[in-house]
Amino acid sequence: MFLFTRLTPGSSYATNVLPGLIVLGAGMGCIFAPAFSTATLGVEGSEAGIASAMVNTSQQVGGSVGTSLLSTIFASAVTSYVASHVRTRGLADAAAVHGYTTAFWWSVGIFALGAWVAIGLGRGVTGEDMCSWRW
Repeated sequence: MFLFTRLTPGSSYATNVLPGLIVLGAGMGCIFAPAFSTATLGVEGSEAGIASAMVNTSQQVGGSVGTSLLSTIFASAVTSYVASHVRTRGLADAAAVHGYTTAFWWSVGIFALGAWVAIGLGRGVTGEDMCSWRW
């Protein structure tokens, strides 16, 4: 997502969009199988189907909520950009790119928070420790 924060209205697909899509595709491909495996680790064989269904459902709900949140952030950023740059040439393109880069920055923050929590959980840190944990 960080690679997408550098987009401008004049960005080219080959140099500014494609590298981010390649990293995103490779990363997602490497994440999903281990995530499902870890989520169902330690579940009894008779309950593996239920656990897998719960992970799948959680993934779908999380994706829907994330998309809704980031779409709202995008729309808010576009609206505020348009309101403050009324007489700008190419306003629609500039406002759309501003909205996208704002949503991508929020995505970077969300992923960083998720990494922080995952590292803390991987080290056996409790929820109470997470608030006072120092890198």
